[in-house]
Amino acid sequence: MNNIGKINTSDWGEFKLGKLTNHKTKEMTGTGLFNIISSVPYNNKDIEEVDENGLNYVTRSKFNNGIKCKVAKKDEYNINPAGTISFGAENADFFYQTEPYITGNNMHYIDTRHLSERTCLYIKTILQSTFTADYSFSDGMIPRRIYNKNIKLPVDADGNPDWQYMEDYMCSIETKVKDILPALCSAIQYQDK
Repeated sequence: MNNIGKINTSDWGEFKLGKLTNHKTKEMTGTGLFNIISSVPYNNKDIEEVDENGLNYVTRSKFNNGIKCKVAKKDEYNINPAGTISFGAENADFFYQTEPYITGNNMHYIDTRHLSERTCLYIKTILQSTFTADYSFSDGMIPRRIYNKNIKLPVDADGNPDWQYMEDYMCSIETKVKDILPALCSAIQYQDK
């Protein structure tokens, strides 16, 4: 895959996004690709901020991958797993979480632990482009509003999501950036002189 231009989505398939999972009863609603789970919320009074070696505290911020700070880990926390895509109801942003984390209010995650990080970053971009324009602070992107919505993904010969294509595409992007970055940095340094 050498060409990383505009992606032709005309032959992609449509898939229901997810299944709602009740974290108390473990019952599921829907037939989509991913389990969507509402995270147990922790308020500022519930956390103890630390400088490093703590647990990520993810909130509805649009910045820093949604990570507000590191917090001291407590036994009573219901910790969300690494390898999931978090999102907040009011900001309509999606973030791939590489480490276990807890969240603030109105946070949810899509369980993508069975997929590679590159594939999840591809999916995160699809989710961002699919849902961001339709939801805002006044019209929250909560799981029951989006779980049954369709997303378009590349498909394999059997009509299933082509996870390998997504992985390969993101790998191609990384390679291209690595090839371009040294020249770009040199050009910036030259302009600064």
